[in-house]
Amino acid sequence: MTAIMLRWTKDWVPVALLAVPFLAGDAVATPGSAVPPLQLKSIAEIPLGGHPTRLDYASLDAGRHLLFIAHLGDSEVIVFDTEARRVVKRISNVSRVHGVLAIPELGRVYASATGTNEAVAIDETTFQIIARMPGGTYPDGLAYSPEAHKVYADVSNNTRRWACGTQRYG
Repeated sequence: MTAIMLRWTKDWVPVALLAVPFLAGDAVATPGSAVPPLQLKSIAEIPLGGHPTRLDYASLDAGRHLLFIAHLGDSEVIVFDTEARRVVKRISNVSRVHGVLAIPELGRVYASATGTNEAVAIDETTFQIIARMPGGTYPDGLAYSPEAHKVYADVSNNTRRWACGTQRYG
């Protein structure tokens, strides 16, 4: 199992990739048992560029080795290749991006742009924005239902939900 941790410094924003050993079934915590600490190990520190501002959600397409990172402070989605360990694209014009969700089976990435109260659909191959949809007031975290073919977003501080059909909007 691999976990990815994001952190930044004053001058630039690196990503630290951390390896987590696979936990065997007998290591699962039960009521009253002690939980073993995770054995995290830093394996790389890589500059992401941009300003030293807030990063928010991240979503991984493990099959393509792409990590999509919401860089809220720069209003960009950072596309990071986890195999090559480098930034491959910075997708701009996603105003105050919070949520980001890769949906590999659709070849799409969805992002919530709270600055414009919309959801943005991105083609996962070209990294181009292919659609913009009204997202309600302050769209945040995203989830996908393959059965319903809809992307859901938390809006207005989790008091309501918003959804869009993936077939209509790219």
